[in-house]
Amino acid sequence: MLNLSGAPQKSATITAITQSGGQYIVAFQTSGFTPDIMHTHVHFFLDTVPPEQAGAPGSGPWFVYGGPSPCTGYGVADRPGGATKLCVLVANHGHSVIPGSGNCVEITHNRISAPGLAFDRPNLPYLTAEVEALDTGNEGSVAST
Repeated sequence: MLNLSGAPQKSATITAITQSGGQYIVAFQTSGFTPDIMHTHVHFFLDTVPPEQAGAPGSGPWFVYGGPSPCTGYGVADRPGGATKLCVLVANHGHSVIPGSGNCVEITHNRISAPGLAFDRPNLPYLTAEVEALDTGNEGSVAST
């Protein structure tokens, strides 16, 4: 992206959010800068914080990050009720943010891997067995067929 002066516009984009244990792993890309905590960096924040509050002089909260992707600074326990997305904005060395320089991505929560699902056969028998196992407290005991 170019701004009106022809200089590259700085931006950050969250490309994926996964979970490992109690931490979110946030993959992101930047354009027009390399994150550096002492210079241009990124602020991650939840969608319960308005973007204009995600940097100085706002009240946040936000998480300052100046390293490479991925960021692992947010824990699952850090997510307040009502937060459904994690957001990023580019920030200057004084922690003011550049409006419109980032994005927000939905945080998927409590996903369960489903190794028994397939595209080459009906899935209803597997799903029925999975629900029955959950209902009886034997989750994880369904064998894939």
